[in-house]
Amino acid sequence: RQAMDHDGPVVCEFQVKPDENLYPMVPAGASLAETIDLPAYEDERVEVTA
Repeated sequence: RQAMDHDGPVVCEFQVKPDENLYPMVPAGASLAETIDLPAYEDERVEVTA
């Protein structure tokens, strides 16, 4: 919250578990033009009626 309220540049550090998929991904040694975007998933929602 403090970062959002600060008027100016902010550095934030986030710790992510190694097995988590966080998108977009930038592979080691790659440029920003080579980012891996979120994969497309089929819509698996199911409508439930009572």
